[in-house]
Amino acid sequence: QCHGLSVYDSQFECALVVPPETMGSWRLTLRVGVNDVDIPGTFITVPLPPPVLQSVTGCQPTGCVDGDMLVFTGRNFDGVDPTSNLSRAAALPDRPPPHSSTGSAPRCPVHGSTPTTVVCTVSKAEEDGGDWALVVVVLGVPS
Repeated sequence: QCHGLSVYDSQFECALVVPPETMGSWRLTLRVGVNDVDIPGTFITVPLPPPVLQSVTGCQPTGCVDGDMLVFTGRNFDGVDPTSNLSRAAALPDRPPPHSSTGSAPRCPVHGSTPTTVVCTVSKAEEDGGDWALVVVVLGVPS
């Protein structure tokens, strides 16, 4: 897919998105209405570098609560399509109580991104608690 960035009278700019670890040459076809237009030449793709998570801000020192907005800072995030960036919580089963992960993993749906930030809002039930590891996944590649 090529996510549209801007459209002008004689120019179309887009960000090419291919499956992770995909390499090789690609031909592009642009659909304008019902007509397909072959774009001359080929486009070379290389695998994306993995996302690098440098910091997370947004929760209270005592932990995250439902509705907290988290800001992940790092690099190699997808700034074109926020839905390509996912935040995942992973249980930490070896921690002693009260730090062991309990209940369901909190969710944090992403609603904004740039190449260096991902923003999401925590969604968790009252009974879910403990410590959880956070991972950012960009186009299937984990941080």
